[in-house]
Amino acid sequence: MKLGWRTETWSGLLLLLALLLPVGIYQAAYRAARQLSASVGGANHSQEVMLGLDQVQLQMVRAMNAERQYQLSHDPAQRQAYEQAVAATRGELARLRRLTNDNPKEKPALDALQTATESQIQNLARDLPSPASSQTSLAALRSAQAVRQGAEASMAEERRLLTERRAIGASFLRRWSRLFWGGVIASVVLLLFIFVLLAREVRRRRRAQEELNQSHLQLQASWQHYDNLIAHVPAAVWSARADGRIEFLSPYMETLTGYTPLEIVSAGAEFWRKNLHADDRAGAEASWRDLFAGRGATALEFRMRHRDGQWIWLQAQGRAASGAGPGAVADGVLYDITAAKRRTELDLQERGFRFKNDVLASVSHELRTPLSAILGFSDLLSQGAAGPLSQDQRDFARHIHASGEHLLALINDILDLSRIEAGQLRLRAVRVRLEESVNEAVEIFAAQAQDKGVALRSACPGGVAVWADPLRLRQILCNLLGNAVKFTAAGGAIEVSAAVEGEAVRVTVRDTGTGIAPEHHETIFDRFRQVENTTRQAGEGTGLGLAITRHLVLRQGGRIWVESRLGAGSAFHFTLPVGEDVSSRDRGNAAAG
Repeated sequence: MKLGWRTETWSGLLLLLALLLPVGIYQAAYRAARQLSASVGGANHSQEVMLGLDQVQLQMVRAMNAERQYQLSHDPAQRQAYEQAVAATRGELARLRRLTNDNPKEKPALDALQTATESQIQNLARDLPSPASSQTSLAALRSAQAVRQGAEASMAEERRLLTERRAIGASFLRRWSRLFWGGVIASVVLLLFIFVLLAREVRRRRRAQEELNQSHLQLQASWQHYDNLIAHVPAAVWSARADGRIEFLSPYMETLTGYTPLEIVSAGAEFWRKNLHADDRAGAEASWRDLFAGRGATALEFRMRHRDGQWIWLQAQGRAASGAGPGAVADGVLYDITAAKRRTELDLQERGFRFKNDVLASVSHELRTPLSAILGFSDLLSQGAAGPLSQDQRDFARHIHASGEHLLALINDILDLSRIEAGQLRLRAVRVRLEESVNEAVEIFAAQAQDKGVALRSACPGGVAVWADPLRLRQILCNLLGNAVKFTAAGGAIEVSAAVEGEAVRVTVRDTGTGIAPEHHETIFDRFRQVENTTRQAGEGTGLGLAITRHLVLRQGGRIWVESRLGAGSAFHFTLPVGEDVSSRDRGNAAAG
């Protein structure tokens, strides 16, 4: 807020005057300080001259004492002391002449002192070789008296100068003190006038500043609220121009794509051309043109490459805000719809899966009825119920029966796998004695193994129990033993063993068959997958047995794997939880609770 023109004028004039007063005071103070400095320097000069005069007298006294001592003792040291005192006296006189060159009044007195001093030095030098006498002592005393008188004359002149210079310094100090305090008082009065003039304006400015601060706080709160809204919206808010320049991009964009807003803005349109899915680029460009063509709001779904390399689904919604041409602006939001897309895909897969299961169940039911009749009639034909058959007719009947059983096994496996994948297979886990289940499975394949000349035995220890569904455990063992018998040549051996490993029991079905290459150790558990080998039984089977076996093991809390290599046989291992007495299990659960 501007001050009133009268307040500004008077305040400016008074402030200028208040500023000029210190300037004048400082200039006067500077001149006074120079004069005071000269006065103090002159006083120091006078004191130095007076000190030099005292030194001249002192050195002459030392010379006289050294002369007397030498006359009495003829000691060389005393003569040397005498000579040093004389030299010091002459040096001090020379220094005093340099110090008093600027004072003509001091020159006659200093000349008289130097003459008296030289006279005394000559007298002392003349009397130095002879013994002390009253006549020589009287001459020396007269010379010393002349030196003292000359020094006193010079000293009097210096005292006069010192007094005069001190008086000048005191006068300067008094004038400076009056000038200083007068300027200070005048400045204070002027500043008080300025304070009175500005006080009202300061109050007005303070009120205006408070109102402005309040407005700033309200604006800041509004912006903070806006930032909080944008930060907590599960979408990226954007604002862009028709030429592809991004005006604003909220921080949530980094959560969506892995790229910071600064990286995206810096890259410009090149970022979208590089990371958009090739199949979605044409649609994205068309939607972008429609957005700025005034056709209302636009929505688009497209795929984009995330920073980690994965493809994500995004939905962009926007509306043109203002303007036309390259400078037009549009605002909108960007959502991540990857999860929704995946749910839709899973729903479609689940519907397809259910439809497939329904079809399989219906087809399997319709196939079982005629297949049961085929198996029954072929068995009756083989037994001669319709009359005697030739050898060829009996072979044909046996082939029909075997093919029917194979087809029935295929139908049963397909139904089991469908129920397992659909989660419709119910398991009843109980405590099962493993030895009994293994022996039952071995007995089922004992005749088939004996016909092939393969040794089949059980090495399962007694007393080992597992938690499993008895029927499905027998199915697991039969699938593994059936494969072992099928792919083990005559003279080979098959063994079923078990061992307790912590909280699990590991069951192993080991054979000396053709073996499996390491690259197929995982794929053999997939549906409809069989590993080719050189035996003639390679193409037999449905390719579902191991897939069903793996599902059954996993559903019962275990795992299954194979150890094998070509020509060295195979060892299929699976684990199941260790079985225990039901009452002890309940007590353990109660204690844990």
